[in-house]
Amino acid sequence: MGQKVICKGFLPVMMLVLLISISVKCFSQPVNFTPPDYKNSFGVRVTQFRIGATQTQPLKYYDALLGFGVSYDRKLTRLIHIESGLYYLRKQLDFDSSPTAVFPYEFYNLRLPILFKLSTTYLYSTIGFNLDYMFKYSFITDFYNYHKVDNDFDFKPFVLGGSLNAGVQIPVIERFLLNIEAGITQDITTFFTPQYHFPIKFSGYGYSAGMSYKF
Repeated sequence: MGQKVICKGFLPVMMLVLLISISVKCFSQPVNFTPPDYKNSFGVRVTQFRIGATQTQPLKYYDALLGFGVSYDRKLTRLIHIESGLYYLRKQLDFDSSPTAVFPYEFYNLRLPILFKLSTTYLYSTIGFNLDYMFKYSFITDFYNYHKVDNDFDFKPFVLGGSLNAGVQIPVIERFLLNIEAGITQDITTFFTPQYHFPIKFSGYGYSAGMSYKF
């Protein structure tokens, strides 16, 4: 009788020990899970760039102006991407030698970048070309008669430039990344050549922040 009671009590204990052993064995195995390999991302950004004509004024005397845009990223390999987008930005030009003078010229541009991107999980850098289209300008009409835009300036609406950027990308929730980036930009082709002045090219630096969505 006693042996039957012992056997009845021993069997559940053995089953429990066996169940625990199997569970520990299963959960101790590495999980063979590969996250989705998203090939594309689309983002929106707010920018603040200080872009000016350094041939006439030091860059520090120009304003850092707000802009915005959208970005598109295409993944080619694990590390290599191609990035493009469309951005609205402004450039400034001042002929006055005084750093306290009001900036007489401001140029409104749409920028199309074509960038080679080297990207890791959290860090990335880009280098490439920008095509800027100047679609509007503003100026002070009473600032030197010989600087009237229509008479002296031969604007080229399309300008080719280059840029170098570096940034961080922080996962927020699934598929969404927070992007923070700093960069420099430099015109390659001439924007215009005022009379009695050398050719004007713009350069600058700035920052951007935004969100991107992977798909």
